[in-house]
Amino acid sequence: MDKRLIMAMAVLLISACSDPSNSPSHTPSPMGSRPATPGERGDGPAVFGDDALVSVGSPASSFPRNWQTSPALAVDPSHPMVLAAAAQDGIDAAPCSAWANAGDCPLGNVGFEGIYFSFDGGASWSQPTYAGLTRRNCVSTGTCELEPGPIGTVPHHEEVGVFSSYNSTVAFGPQPGPDGTFDWANGTRLYHAHQVENLAAPYGPGTDSVIATAVSVLDGQPALTATVVADPANWSLPVLATDPGPGLGTWTPFVWADNAATSPYFGTVYVCDIVYGETVEMEEQVVLDVSTDGGETWTHAIVPGGELLGEDFCHVRTDSRGTVHLFWEATYEDGKALWYSRSDDRGANFSDPSLLGSHLGCYPTGNEIDFGPMDGILGAVAYTYPSIDIANGAPNGDDATDRMVMVTCENTGGAQAATLRESLDRGATWSAPSVVSEPADRVAMPSVAISPDGAALYLVYLAFLDPWRSTTDEPRRVQAVARRATTGDPGSWSTAYRGSVGDARGSAEPNYDIAEESFALHLDAVAARDGGAFVWTDVRNASVCGAINAYRETTNDGQTPDPPAPAAECAASFGNTDIYATTIGSPVQSLRPVSVVKDSARPGVMSS
Repeated sequence: MDKRLIMAMAVLLISACSDPSNSPSHTPSPMGSRPATPGERGDGPAVFGDDALVSVGSPASSFPRNWQTSPALAVDPSHPMVLAAAAQDGIDAAPCSAWANAGDCPLGNVGFEGIYFSFDGGASWSQPTYAGLTRRNCVSTGTCELEPGPIGTVPHHEEVGVFSSYNSTVAFGPQPGPDGTFDWANGTRLYHAHQVENLAAPYGPGTDSVIATAVSVLDGQPALTATVVADPANWSLPVLATDPGPGLGTWTPFVWADNAATSPYFGTVYVCDIVYGETVEMEEQVVLDVSTDGGETWTHAIVPGGELLGEDFCHVRTDSRGTVHLFWEATYEDGKALWYSRSDDRGANFSDPSLLGSHLGCYPTGNEIDFGPMDGILGAVAYTYPSIDIANGAPNGDDATDRMVMVTCENTGGAQAATLRESLDRGATWSAPSVVSEPADRVAMPSVAISPDGAALYLVYLAFLDPWRSTTDEPRRVQAVARRATTGDPGSWSTAYRGSVGDARGSAEPNYDIAEESFALHLDAVAARDGGAFVWTDVRNASVCGAINAYRETTNDGQTPDPPAPAAECAASFGNTDIYATTIGSPVQSLRPVSVVKDSARPGVMSS
């Protein structure tokens, strides 16, 4: 399957002040609703905890308009009640029935990088409506053209000749002042990184590359508000951060802003991604793009030792001293490996890559080289991409421990589990992996976060509840799980949330891949000093379709029949994958809110 067709990505956050008197199993979030009675939202392990719908603009029907996957999440460290999420979102696509072959279900070159906001710590979410190119008004075959109209995705792409496609991530950083100096007092800036592809004339083309990576920015004064995000004029035009050239593409971009004011490179923005040959042959290569002016211009660094094979992934973070920590997963002929390198000078030079783990995999069928389905034939792909976080003390940096945590999914004793590695010396050495998921859960796509002061750890993953299925006849139950622990105390891990149970067979991949289920690449977690927030792809509202099940069985047997037409042969809610989120309080009682008062003795530093 083409790389561009297997991706997805938006969320929830943090209560500004948790109450230690609340139940230790789940500190109520600002949503204020009661925890559900265990088991009341579906079969399987006990279901408990509050959650909220993030993809609020999505319709419940009309696949692929109801397709949202691969959420990413960011919290503004200087205003931790403000959250931003991103995800792959088909809201602006035409329904399958609008195309000549009603089973192909293409996205049709509309932008599909959704953007969502919360201004009350995750209690509620909004999805702004902007103007751009859309197909959401198509209703019949033969008349479905790109046209100006309402969109629920990041705006202005048609103005530079491209549309936003896969793999969005988000990050908050400080704004630069008139002299170019970064300071939280200037306000916050949201960075939204994503892949882009060319529009046809008269709008495009906008890049020489087959796929490029672009970054859009949105400023708040001092923070983002509902009024700010509702006005498309406040968004920048997308700027190409990685534009590799003819025949080449980018894959899995990840954006991060140096957000700790103690860093000598405070405010610098980084995007790591993978450059590969789309129509020409070349070895895949890890690259790091760097911006020192708030995302207006970018420089391009090739990471030594970052040559790869296969479909891979990278992740970048910074510590309180401004050191860049870069991680990537590589696929080789005999398996997978996880590599790490660091730079003390914003990517001008890198350390020799270190091997953190080999033959990583989370595949029930034992295939550690190819991406395998997690739940059964033609099921949810079990990506093993690592998740990393650093306790860098943002926004001030003055209480940083720089403890580094990394989670990936691995087979341990024949089971699929989330494993945690930690470094207490800024990446020089790493602990052996330890299992941090529930023993009975078959884990997919775990994500980790650590509080800025290093006191608490948070984990989210999808738990598949049934054995691997060799047919499509039986349920494939799945739910989200959120856990937390006190840092340095492995025995303190506890489960604080189990979500509603859905059936993975109700999901599907658009763009001619309806035979496959769709959860995309990752979930996400973020942390503040008082709690953690998590987002995931959720199938509680998706209906299983008998015609699709039969088609998947036939396809798995090597036959190539025409796909069913979902609008005619499935329930309206087939394919309805949503983005949901939850928040949980910190397991640590020594909590304090962050003040945004400038320390005049140290420019650019916020006091707490």
